[in-house]
Amino acid sequence: MMGENRLNMMIDNFNNMAEPFGLKFGDLKIMYNSYNSLEAAEYAKSIGKYKEYHDALMYASFTSVKDIGNIEVLSEVGMKVGINGEELARSVKERRFAEKIKEDAQHAKNMGINSTPTFIINDEYKVVGAQSIETFRNLFDSRLKNKGLL
Repeated sequence: MMGENRLNMMIDNFNNMAEPFGLKFGDLKIMYNSYNSLEAAEYAKSIGKYKEYHDALMYASFTSVKDIGNIEVLSEVGMKVGINGEELARSVKERRFAEKIKEDAQHAKNMGINSTPTFIINDEYKVVGAQSIETFRNLFDSRLKNKGLL
């Protein structure tokens, strides 16, 4: 479990990075178990609603400080973006995507990924953690220069 001081430092860091974009993190006191939200997101993906669901889920978790491990919360988030909340809840309760999540976790482990976010670019470069846009620009620019394209 994450200690309160570490959580507060993380939230302060999030807010500092989010401020230029007009975003604000809520008063997080606990980081909820997100496993159910992974299954709910897979369900949303299976019906073509991943992006909308993901955005609403992030808002619910980090701004509204909702328990994204709670199936009722996940269902409410789904309904806000046009997903049948009962079907989403049933999908999570029946663990329809548990095997997919297990396979994805194993794939990440095989690639040496052990934290989120982690970005894999062209199956070659790994960028770990929430990074500035400059970090990505520098990586892309250096790759383009090495290939004589810049």
